[in-house]
Amino acid sequence: MSRTKSYNIASANYLDHYRLQITYQDGYSIVVDFNKAIQKYAQGDYEKWKKPANFKRFKIDNGHLVWGRNWDLIFPPESIRNKTIESKP
Repeated sequence: MSRTKSYNIASANYLDHYRLQITYQDGYSIVVDFNKAIQKYAQGDYEKWKKPANFKRFKIDNGHLVWGRNWDLIFPPESIRNKTIESKP
């Protein structure tokens, strides 16, 4: 029986521009630049998250890094950890 490893985020700190220092519950820590992902996915009603003042208003909810009360933007914790979020076109 195989088990899927859970990559829950424990904390995140804003650094600058669209960069965050993210720490997982297992202690692993990484700096991630969300610039490309935000530019691609923050469209329409979610365009407000492109503004740095709004981007800083993220939160950790149930191990996920989210923006907005209703999870307007969310990126898979595994993609963040593997930095594949930075390579989004």
